[in-house]
Amino acid sequence: MHMNQRSIFLYLLLLMSFPAFSQQQDFTRVDSFARKVAYHKDIFRLTNELTAPYSTQMEKTRAIFIWITENIRYDDKLANQDDRKIPDNLYDYLKKILRKKKAICDGYAKLFTEMCKIAGVRCDKISGNVKKEPYQIGSAAGPSHAWNAVWIDSTYYLMDATWAAGFGEKDENTGKVGRFQKRFNDYYWCTLPEDFYRNHYPKDTNWVVSANVPKEKYINTPYIESGHMSTLHIIAPETGFIQPCKGDTIRFDIRYTEGAEKLQINTNIRRNIPLGYWKKKKWIENPNALLKQRYIPFTRVGDDYLFEYVVADNGLAYIDILFDYNRLVRFKVRIRED
Repeated sequence: MHMNQRSIFLYLLLLMSFPAFSQQQDFTRVDSFARKVAYHKDIFRLTNELTAPYSTQMEKTRAIFIWITENIRYDDKLANQDDRKIPDNLYDYLKKILRKKKAICDGYAKLFTEMCKIAGVRCDKISGNVKKEPYQIGSAAGPSHAWNAVWIDSTYYLMDATWAAGFGEKDENTGKVGRFQKRFNDYYWCTLPEDFYRNHYPKDTNWVVSANVPKEKYINTPYIESGHMSTLHIIAPETGFIQPCKGDTIRFDIRYTEGAEKLQINTNIRRNIPLGYWKKKKWIENPNALLKQRYIPFTRVGDDYLFEYVVADNGLAYIDILFDYNRLVRFKVRIRED
């Protein structure tokens, strides 16, 4: 099949084949079992031991996903290297990952793809960009990343084993990825396409056709802290790139299922005093900061938080929303001179 014919086929296939809802199956037993399976220097044996107890492709895929996120740590040292030495041979590469139990996103995605293949599950590795930092709103640029789509029961399911495994905080001074912190995030298993593409965007845009997420929409999506993607959705404004005039009132409706007692707004014009700071991995509290905090009034309707912000300065460039003192959302702002 020629490349253009393959692209057309993939486009038509993807147009019909993403789920209308995320997986709600109970995987408690599968997860418990997968976390106990040991690696004995053979990827084929490992995959067979993980998947042999299960009859469905979804359960087999889940067992592989859980094993990888449980046992493979993000290789922050390799991620911070300019010249990354990666074996050309796929199996040498995967053996190295399994031996060291470390990988970057490319390794996570390739290991997951190969283990699914061994288990008889169709799996594709997808390359693209991700939105990881607040300043990326309004920009098509972003760190390169890799994730997967699996084909089960005539449906594609999106998943990201790297981000499901945990995270590493970026050092704001050096720009380097910090030490990996293991914390399983089930949000990146079988994520709904319209949710997944809030902070992922593939190079091959055929993968987004059924989700109806044009690149411009992704570019202008608000920044949401990745650990809160599953519990926070922006209802209004409809874009993360707001273009008001001075004197306009911006109306916000943010759905946040974790709940919060205090809401605050920080901007480049005016910020709340930090409650403390980190020094040598120790949190140092600012004893007077709590008394000087400014809060915003809001109305809560169910899980929706409704509030307003009046644009009072032509120099406004961004708006951060804080829930119980934690910045979870950022909007980019450009003032119009109408």
